[in-house]
Amino acid sequence: MKNAKKKLILLVIAIILLLSAVFMTIFINKRSSKIASIEENEKKATDYITGVSDSRFTYEVNIFEDERTITLVKYIGTDTDVVIPSTIDGYTVTKIRDAFICESGIINLTIPSTLIKIDTLNRNNTATLKNIYVQEGNESYISKDGVLFSKDSSELIIYPAGKEGTTYQIPNGVNVIEKAAFAYSQNLISVIIPNTVNTIKGAAFIDSLNLESINIPDSVVNFGDSIFMRCRKLKDVVLSSKMTEITFGMFEECTLLQSINLPDTINIIRQDAFLGCHNLEELILPEGVKEIEGRAFGNCKKLVVTIPDSVTAIGEGAFGHILIDGSYWWGNIKMIKCNRYSYAYEYALENEMEFTSLYLLDLKKISIKTNPTKMTYKQNTENLDLTGGELTLTYNDNSTETKSMKASGVTATGFSNSTLGTVPVTISYGGKSTTLNVTIIENQQPQKTLSEISVKTLPTKTSYKKDNEDLDLTGGIITLKYTDNTTEEKAMTSNDVTVTGFSNTTLGKKELTVKYGNKTTKFEVEIIGNFNYEQTPDGDGVIITGGEDGNPNIVIPPEIDGKPVTGIGDGAFKDRDDLESVEIPDSVIDIADDAFEGSEDTIIICNPGSKAEEFAKDHDMSYIYKDKTIAGLSVKTLPSKITYTQGVDTKLDLTGGRLTVSYSEAGLTSVLRMTSKGITVSNVDMTTVGTKPVTVSYAGKSAAPFEITVGGTQSDLLGDIDGNGVVESTDLLLMKRHIIAGSKTEWILTGDKFTRGDMNSDNVINPTDLLLLKRKIVSRVDR
Repeated sequence: MKNAKKKLILLVIAIILLLSAVFMTIFINKRSSKIASIEENEKKATDYITGVSDSRFTYEVNIFEDERTITLVKYIGTDTDVVIPSTIDGYTVTKIRDAFICESGIINLTIPSTLIKIDTLNRNNTATLKNIYVQEGNESYISKDGVLFSKDSSELIIYPAGKEGTTYQIPNGVNVIEKAAFAYSQNLISVIIPNTVNTIKGAAFIDSLNLESINIPDSVVNFGDSIFMRCRKLKDVVLSSKMTEITFGMFEECTLLQSINLPDTINIIRQDAFLGCHNLEELILPEGVKEIEGRAFGNCKKLVVTIPDSVTAIGEGAFGHILIDGSYWWGNIKMIKCNRYSYAYEYALENEMEFTSLYLLDLKKISIKTNPTKMTYKQNTENLDLTGGELTLTYNDNSTETKSMKASGVTATGFSNSTLGTVPVTISYGGKSTTLNVTIIENQQPQKTLSEISVKTLPTKTSYKKDNEDLDLTGGIITLKYTDNTTEEKAMTSNDVTVTGFSNTTLGKKELTVKYGNKTTKFEVEIIGNFNYEQTPDGDGVIITGGEDGNPNIVIPPEIDGKPVTGIGDGAFKDRDDLESVEIPDSVIDIADDAFEGSEDTIIICNPGSKAEEFAKDHDMSYIYKDKTIAGLSVKTLPSKITYTQGVDTKLDLTGGRLTVSYSEAGLTSVLRMTSKGITVSNVDMTTVGTKPVTVSYAGKSAAPFEITVGGTQSDLLGDIDGNGVVESTDLLLMKRHIIAGSKTEWILTGDKFTRGDMNSDNVINPTDLLLLKRKIVSRVDR
């Protein structure tokens, strides 16, 4: 009986555990399904609506079929304690963008029960955020002590950047440290990771400014990129023995890191792994490392690295100093230690890097292989120069290698330039020495005179704003050549160099004269308009951002300061009522969509096939071709308004009108808006009724006249839908067709026709208007 009871209890327990597992699986699948559904709906969304609610949030309404959900984009309120509502404007809040609280000043944030998807909130402008709380009933997230976790506590999602406390112990049971979870932490000095964690995702601790120490347990087997990037106080690191690689940018710019022990399981050092670790002094790569990717140890100026024979691939710039232009200066690390004839040994030789053999004590002797380039020195004047000199190192096994006399570890003693004759210099390396004999000769000073000067390097600034900027010779260098064929260089800013001919009062090229001694040379600068400009992101070009206010006819130069003008930036010539024309060079290959917003009647002067022509066509702007002879004009499109009312309309409206410009070159045409500045129009008498010819002219050419109609008073014109001056049955037919038009869009009345057909001025044409029109026709017939 007792056994039966015990079996029953065990069975009940087993069923409970099974049901718990099932419910947990359902929960996880349900959460994943919801997140996937949101992301899928965003991809398929047919429309997005952006808005502001209660002056606190900007958001997007994602519209997909009949479902509408809200994604919060940014908090723009001023409260420090913020509770996100579950609905806004009747739509459910389901997602938060990663920029939501940037620059917001929020200290405590509560997320609603409806929230399913949240991007990482820790950004460099969120240092005030101390706690994240979760409303009861949320199926995706929970909060523990103000830290955000997944609902089942298996994932640490966000540790608020401004949270107080210098040490944080991650709770047992957490399996995953999510991407950027501790990013930009302000106060943390150390983090304790339990052995339940198996995954640390990318940028988990990026920019944790005060993090000094961390111990990664052996349970962690999955590592993302840039985990400790820019943790500039990190000094004490213990790595998991299960690691197989140092991931991309893992310790990039950890500038206080001096040493680190790598597990024997590491087989690859990824790109940028230790880039910018300026104080990293020594690192021993374990046997088994096969590859070192590019820039892995870039800018590690103090590093001595031991490389095993297992390494068979080293990427470009792995040990180099990274220059601004992206090129590399080899050998910037202090030293490579490796076995002779290994891959690292050959790599060091090929790239002229400092290296030492792990078996340096085997060195038997050294000898001179190649004398330095300079072997003769002037008495009491010149110092020892070993450039070009090479040593042969011979080892006990009679193998040899070559080393530069200027390499680290090579010393030279005994040189003196005080007495004439042969002077023995002792060259030493690795405890061995050899002798180099140099010659000291009498110091004779030959007479030399200046024969010519020339410009070697132009000044950095070669373009100047008219009436605005003074000459700047910074960066300019001239070469002085003497009668004995020797040369020297001198900066243009030197006191004994004069530069004349500069004037910024007129546009164009200016030839300047450089004088040194009794010799001169010349170079050119250019005076440009008063443009505002900036460099392109790559530094290779210039973008016009505005300027030349008050100048109605702007000419953009093809280059500024020696760099091509390649773009016109956002709003550069926005709302310029004064602007008649802008000449744009072919060097411009990018024009912002709103560059001429509010200045659409400006005429763009350009070359055929240029980016400027393409922009003008795409934005319905006027354009004419530079240096092309205009042969004639013709009306391409009539203005929208060609019917006017006597006594009401007093001014001609050319809006919508377009001219076709033809040129002497066959087949070449461009387009002008009739409203563009520079267009002239013949006088039109608007005081009398009738048909009036209108002649439009530009640049001395006129288009064939088109006609407008000036009708009677507004009351007389009502019902005259076709605009022929008579209210008749034809107008009645047009109104009937409009009322029953349906899909027959060609019968629908618009513009002036609609105005004349709206008999009761209620902005609708319907049977009431039809009745009024019939009465007006009958009354006219009766009269």
